[in-house]
Amino acid sequence: MSQHAEAALSGTRQEHWTWPIDISAYDRAESISPEELETLREIIRRQGTVGWSPAYEIKLARLLGPIRDVLFHTRSARRGGQSIVSNLCREMFRRKATYWAWSTEEWIEVISHSVRVEHYRGDFIGLAYLLCGFSDIYRVGHFFQPKLASKIFGTDIVAQALTTIREELAKVGYGHGRLIWADRAVAELLLIGRSPYLKDITPETLERVYLNSPAKSVRTITAAISHALVALSLIKEPLAFRSYLTPALKYNAPLTGVPPEWADWCLRWRTTTTYQPVTTKHFFPLLLAIGRWLQEKHPEITGPGQWTRETAAECVAMVQGLKIGQYTVVMDRTFPEKVGDPMRPASKAGYLSALRAFFKEIQEWEWIERRFDPRRSFAIPRNLLAQLKPNPRVISDDAWFKLLNAGLNLIQADLPQATFHKVYTYPLEMVKAVAVTWLFAGLRSDELIRLRVECIRWVSEDVTITGTGDSLPKEAVCLIEVPVNKTGNSFTKPVDPLVGRAIEAWVKVRPVQPAALDSKTSEQVHYLFSLRGKRLGHEYVNKTLIPILCRKAGIPENDAEGRITSHRARHTIATQLFNARDPMSLTELQEWLGHSSPHSTQYYARITPTRLMKSYADAGYFNHALRTIEVLIDQQAIKEAAASRGQPWMYYDLGHGFCTYDYFSQCPHRLACARCAFYIPKQSSQAQLLESKGNLLRLKQEISLTEDEIAAVDEGLDLMNKLLDKLADTPTPAGPTPREIRTNNELETHRLHFCLETPSPS
Repeated sequence: MSQHAEAALSGTRQEHWTWPIDISAYDRAESISPEELETLREIIRRQGTVGWSPAYEIKLARLLGPIRDVLFHTRSARRGGQSIVSNLCREMFRRKATYWAWSTEEWIEVISHSVRVEHYRGDFIGLAYLLCGFSDIYRVGHFFQPKLASKIFGTDIVAQALTTIREELAKVGYGHGRLIWADRAVAELLLIGRSPYLKDITPETLERVYLNSPAKSVRTITAAISHALVALSLIKEPLAFRSYLTPALKYNAPLTGVPPEWADWCLRWRTTTTYQPVTTKHFFPLLLAIGRWLQEKHPEITGPGQWTRETAAECVAMVQGLKIGQYTVVMDRTFPEKVGDPMRPASKAGYLSALRAFFKEIQEWEWIERRFDPRRSFAIPRNLLAQLKPNPRVISDDAWFKLLNAGLNLIQADLPQATFHKVYTYPLEMVKAVAVTWLFAGLRSDELIRLRVECIRWVSEDVTITGTGDSLPKEAVCLIEVPVNKTGNSFTKPVDPLVGRAIEAWVKVRPVQPAALDSKTSEQVHYLFSLRGKRLGHEYVNKTLIPILCRKAGIPENDAEGRITSHRARHTIATQLFNARDPMSLTELQEWLGHSSPHSTQYYARITPTRLMKSYADAGYFNHALRTIEVLIDQQAIKEAAASRGQPWMYYDLGHGFCTYDYFSQCPHRLACARCAFYIPKQSSQAQLLESKGNLLRLKQEISLTEDEIAAVDEGLDLMNKLLDKLADTPTPAGPTPREIRTNNELETHRLHFCLETPSPS
C-alpha cells in the first residue's frame, strides 16, 4: 500500500470530520419580519444605482451573517461574494421567506435557472450544502466537483482521498485521461456522503451516484472506484459493471397503448422468470406488442387467463403477417425507411418464443388455469421454420488471408487514438492477442471475452498418436481452455502456437486485475481480456477490432454475404479445416467447435467451390461415361463419289479391326463387336490397303457409353461376358444376330476343315 493510502486510511480510521459551520448558532426562523422585507425591497430598488450600504448589514444581520460565514469558509468572499449576496436577497424578497425555509426544489431552481449565478454555481451549491443540508448536487447542472469538495472539506484532505483512489485505479490500468473523471466521481461521492473520508463512502452512496449522476463517465468510473474501495478493505462488495441497473432502467420499453392489466401481468412475469436477463429483456417488449394487438382486435381480453386455443391460433396467424413497426412504439434507433416492410422470419419466431415462454411459466406457477399447451399452440409453423435454418456466411479466401495478415502485423498506429470524447484505448499487446485469438481459435464471441488468464497450456514434449504411430512435435500446437458455453461445459482444444504466443505477450504486461463474477458459473474468475477492472465488452470485436483490421487490410467491412462479424470467422475457420488437404472429419470438427450435436456442425462444414471442382474433376464423371474412338475418313472415296455408290468411306478403328457402319455410335454391339458384314479385320487385305492410303483423314470421336458398357469396362472380364450374353440375340446393323453369325462361322469352319481332311477324288 502506498504512503498516500496509508496516510489516508490511518487518518480516516481514527478521525471524524467536524462540520465547519455550526448552524445551531444562527436564528433560523423561516419567516421574514416587516423590517427585513422592507430592507430587501430597498436593496432591489436601489441595486445598480448606488453601492452596498453598511446599514444593510446591520438590518439584515440575521440573514446575511450565515452567508458571510460560509463565503469566508469556502474562500468565495472576494470572488463574486457581493453578487451572490445580492442574488440571495432578491430570491428571499421574491419568495417572501428566508433561505432556511426553501425546499430542495426551490434551491435547485435558484441554482440552476438563474442566469446571474451561472458563474458562481459552485458557490451557491456550497451555501445550500452547508446551511440547509442540500445534497441533490447532480440535479443542478454542470460544476467542477473537486473544486467544490476542496472548498467545503479542505484542500489537503480531499487531495489525499483523490490520490489514494488514483493510485488504486492506476494499478489496474487506468490512464491519466480517465483518472480526471475519477477525481470528479470521488468528489461527488464525498459530497453525497457529506464526509471527506473514504471510509465513510457506503454502498448506498455508490449506488446513488452510479444511478443518478448525469455524466456517463462518472457513472462508469464509480463502479471502478467501488473495486478500489474493496481493495482498500473499506467496503465488502463492489458494484457490478452494467448489470447493476435497476429493472426500471434495464427494461425501458414504453407501456404506451398496452392494456393496464396485460402490462401488470408482463411486469409480474418479468420479475419472476427464470430466464437469463438478456432473454427477458428481449421478450418483454414483444409481449407488450401482443398486448397492443389485443387492445386493437380483442379489447375484451385483458389478461392471459382469458386466452383460448383459438386466441393462440389467431395470434400465430397475426405474427406470420407482422410488419416492421406494427404494434410497437417506434424508437429513435428504428430505421424509418424500414417501417412497414415485412418482418424477418427470425423476428417473427422471437414473438412466438416470447409467448411460449410467458404462458409456459405462468401456467406452471399456477397463476392461470391450464387451457392449452403453449409448446404446441405457439410452435413455429413449418413454413417459417424452413426459413430459419443456419446460414453460415464464409469470408472469401482473399479477404480472409488479408485479415490474417493484418492481425499478425498490427502496430500502434493502427489503433484508435485517444480523443476528447474517448480518453483511453487498449494496449497494443491486448488488441493483438484479441485479434489473433479471433482469427485462429474459432471461438464464439462470448467464449472469447470470457477466457481465463491461465487458458493456454503448452505441450512439454513430443506426442505419439495412439493407434497410428504418428508423432506430433511439441511446438506444433498449443491447447486452449474454452470456458462454459451456451451448449456445454468447458473443454480443451488445440490451436495454432501463434495464439499462445500472442496471449503470453499480453499476460506479461497485463496489470493485476480484480476477480470478476462469471454469470454462467457463478464463480469469481480472472478474465484474460480485462483492463481497468472491467472485462472486454461484447461489442468490441464487431464495432472496434474488425473495423481496425479491415482498414489495415484494405478491404470493406461488408462483402457479398453482408457485414463481417465476429461469428463469421468461426464459419470460415470451420470451412477451411473441413476442406484442408488433410481435412478434419465431421466428428473431429464437432469436438473442435464445441458443438453438442453433429447436426450443427454440418452447417459450418461447407465444401468450398475449389474443393468441389477438384472432387468433380477427379470423379471423371463425363470421362467415365465417354470413350474416344479414332475415325478414318477415305477422302479419295469421297472425291470419286464412291460413297454415293454404297462403298465404305468412314472406318471406326476398334483396335482389332475396322467398322464401316455409318451409325456406329448407335450400334448396340460397338463395345463387343459381333463382327458382322460391316466388320473388316485388320489382318485382311482390304484393311492393309486402307492403311497404306496417304489421303486418310484421322479424327477423334467421343462415344457415350451405356451403364452396362461402363460396368463392363470398369469391372473386367466377367461383366464383359455378361454383356456378350445379353447382346447374343440382338441384331447387328447387317441383320444377323451374334448367335447366328457365330453359328454360321462355326459351320463354315467345320466345312473348311472337312474339305481339308477329305481326300479329293482322283
